[in-house]
Amino acid sequence: MPVLLQTTDLQEGMRLARTLVAGNTVVFPKDTVLSGKDIESLSHKYPTLQISIEDPLLDEAVTFQDDTQETQVSHHVRRQVMDTVQGAQQSLAEDSYIRGEALLAIETAIREITDFLRDHPVSWASLADKGNRDPRVPEHAGNAFYLSMILGNAVRGYFVEAAKKSRGIRENGIALPNLSWLGLAALLMDASLWSTEMDIPYDEQLSDAERERIYYHPITSMEMLPEATSSVVKDTIRCHHENYTGYGYPMNMSGKDIPLFARILRVADAYSTATSLKVDATVKSPVRAFWEMTCGPCEGFFDPIILKIFQSVVQPYPIGAKVRLACGRYAIVVRRAQIHGLLPEVIIAFDENNKPLPTSKLVGPLRLDSCPEVRIVSFAGEDLTDIYGDQPIFIEEEVKKTCDFTTFFESKYP
Repeated sequence: MPVLLQTTDLQEGMRLARTLVAGNTVVFPKDTVLSGKDIESLSHKYPTLQISIEDPLLDEAVTFQDDTQETQVSHHVRRQVMDTVQGAQQSLAEDSYIRGEALLAIETAIREITDFLRDHPVSWASLADKGNRDPRVPEHAGNAFYLSMILGNAVRGYFVEAAKKSRGIRENGIALPNLSWLGLAALLMDASLWSTEMDIPYDEQLSDAERERIYYHPITSMEMLPEATSSVVKDTIRCHHENYTGYGYPMNMSGKDIPLFARILRVADAYSTATSLKVDATVKSPVRAFWEMTCGPCEGFFDPIILKIFQSVVQPYPIGAKVRLACGRYAIVVRRAQIHGLLPEVIIAFDENNKPLPTSKLVGPLRLDSCPEVRIVSFAGEDLTDIYGDQPIFIEEEVKKTCDFTTFFESKYP
């Protein structure tokens, strides 16, 4: 598996493990051996790109978890969703509502995508491709849809397990939530903002009109749907900005009064909003957004059980990521986190001077909460000491052991 390096870590003679793409532009094909001129150009044009570099010595020394399936499925689904959103936006160019035929086309696309996910299942998701994005495409829609489907599928899995244990019945005897409804809501949740979304000044003080438009967009987006649209889809869109502890909008609902799909979409939408490329706005790194949602100031906004599922299936560190540790050495992420996304398994592979360690000196693989000195202090140039603090993050039990799913699914769900 390749190691992901910043441009500052590149050296002449390194070979690209994957085609290097920035936005829609192919910068260098796979297997390119980088020259000094190439590195200088990359440092100037794409300073934030994470670049996949072959490291045959590490490949021989440790088995990396293969994330090829997850990466390919993610890119395919997000691109399909982006194409669908762009088509829907065009159909709304002259109308203030979504026509029946347009909704039918969207529903057909959603079914095709959900069929693809059924035939190409993934159990975890990583969207940590900072720097490799194109501002011309609706990235947020693709990310929010993909994450909501991954979360929704995981919730269904726990639903089945809990129902089997509590009721002693088989899966085919359980009324499962329809994920196509969740997907449709994820795709159309911001429909009323599509026409002028790019004109909203994210980095400036909003006007009263802009603030009101954002505040009521869950309702106005719902009202754009045809009357015959499923009430599940409408309720999910209407409630996707309600917070679990209250003080969300536009109706200040809380707890289990919020429909299940809306609670799932609230998590997926928040993570995607924080990490997706916007015009004139600072994008948070997947690591920082993940921490704020699961351990930090935003934790209370979300259903705690869905948040536990989220923290086990979403991976803010991609396989191959190079991180600096509190001990001064550098480690490579070799396996995804099983319990909490901030705790992947790593192998210490570079010394304090960022020089590769000989095979006999490699340490790991080990989990990031195994000892105090094995904690991350920076990744991709970002200081993370405030996230990991002076002590490791300890997560003692798996999600399924800490969640009362039987009680959870007695709450309101579509």
